[in-house]
Amino acid sequence: MQTLVSQLSVVKKAHLQTLAFARPRLSRCGLTPSRFELLRAVQKAGGTCDQRELTTFLSVSGASVCRLLRVLVTLGYVEHLRDQPDGRRRTVRITADGAERAKKGSAALQGRLT
Repeated sequence: MQTLVSQLSVVKKAHLQTLAFARPRLSRCGLTPSRFELLRAVQKAGGTCDQRELTTFLSVSGASVCRLLRVLVTLGYVEHLRDQPDGRRRTVRITADGAERAKKGSAALQGRLT
């Protein structure tokens, strides 16, 4: 049991250090780590994906994805569309502005953006 607690502590510390590194760099691009991660997930899926795929890929709840999508739609970074054949299914498509924002975020994290 102690080993598991120690491992979880290491994982938590790594997560917090990653956020501390990413937050200031991404904020210069107008992104949060969560928004950046969602944009990159849609990009990796080819620019369009099912909303449920995002919950799986990001390991977050459907409600969390919905909240993120609402903000990203308002900012103009993604489009949130109903599937034509199956109206229950929601599709997410990255916009040109969202793709550019994700590109800038990637550059910032790699130290190529000042």
